[in-house]
Amino acid sequence: MNELQEQARLLKQQGYTNPQIVTALPGIKLDWLKRNLPNVAKVSNEAADEATCMKVAGSSYKEIVQALSGAGITEHWCKVNLKDVQKNKAEADLIQSIIQEATKPEGVTNFTLKGLVLNSSKADKATDFKYISSLKSKAKRLDEKCLFRPSWLAPNQALASRDSMYDKANIAFERLQELAWEHAIQFGVTQQSALMEIVNLSNAWLYEESIERRLERHNTVAEVLTRQVVQIESAEIIPHGSLCVSWLEQDGGADRVYDTHCI
Repeated sequence: MNELQEQARLLKQQGYTNPQIVTALPGIKLDWLKRNLPNVAKVSNEAADEATCMKVAGSSYKEIVQALSGAGITEHWCKVNLKDVQKNKAEADLIQSIIQEATKPEGVTNFTLKGLVLNSSKADKATDFKYISSLKSKAKRLDEKCLFRPSWLAPNQALASRDSMYDKANIAFERLQELAWEHAIQFGVTQQSALMEIVNLSNAWLYEESIERRLERHNTVAEVLTRQVVQIESAEIIPHGSLCVSWLEQDGGADRVYDTHCI
């Protein structure tokens, strides 16, 4: 097949229709396309990603074609689409170590995976969620037998530990609902807002905002509301909606801006 015909195949793999290919490549005839490329399918994003992973891991074009020929990957496609993909030996070695662990019967936990990254040349990315996720995706593409399991899921009692965790989560949720309802009744606020804040405070380590910053905002708002209550009792009612503006003006407002949504 000559270069022009290879270009036609490549366009077909990229999703071009026969008329579009004829327009793009004047030397190609519609009859030739129908005869020679009737079943050429578009290369899927998944197949392209897998080919890229294999190239990064050091596979040759011949090895990539051998592994992905069923997905429409050809050597010409590789030369055109993977020519700028550089081999990354450090990451390739890391991915291979991940595959080695993840293909064990018990799979690999995220904790162990982070340890592998920490002990590699990519240690600075051990807490980078997106990078860890990309490593898992690449490993899975290279070997579909890779298994990544939560640390709390016992491999030798998978179903029992799963069901036990779900039961505990249900118990915890019901208790949180009770606590939120108690707070709502006691202070005349909504149960939903109380529930959300209980969850936020008890899981503060999950969020970007520190617990210290959140408590500081709470204290600030509580102090302002206490001031307002005193003023209301003294018949000095502050117009609705002016609370934060008035307080910020009194305090100078320079470094004390806070999220008024929590009011």
